[in-house]
Amino acid sequence: MKGNTSPVRINITDIHLRSLLELITTRMAILVCSKLATTRVQACSKLTKALKSAWNELAARLPCKLIANYSRNRVRTQPRIEIAIYRFRSRRLNHSAS
Repeated sequence: MKGNTSPVRINITDIHLRSLLELITTRMAILVCSKLATTRVQACSKLTKALKSAWNELAARLPCKLIANYSRNRVRTQPRIEIAIYRFRSRRLNHSAS
């Protein structure tokens, strides 16, 4: 006897099962990565919208505050303007009453 050389038996179902498991695992990994990427993009989009909204609100309020502060400071530094405006308004009221 030259040795016990029995043929190696390859179970075809094991190969198919491994290939199937690898395919399923790969597809699941792709789906998970895709879902994470989508979630990240959505979160980034929400954050961007929130920041834009906050900046837009601030920008909308800023000119009014600047104008109000400018007018207030102008009246303080130049009180004649306030008196002239007061006289102009009082004349308009007197003319409309008569």
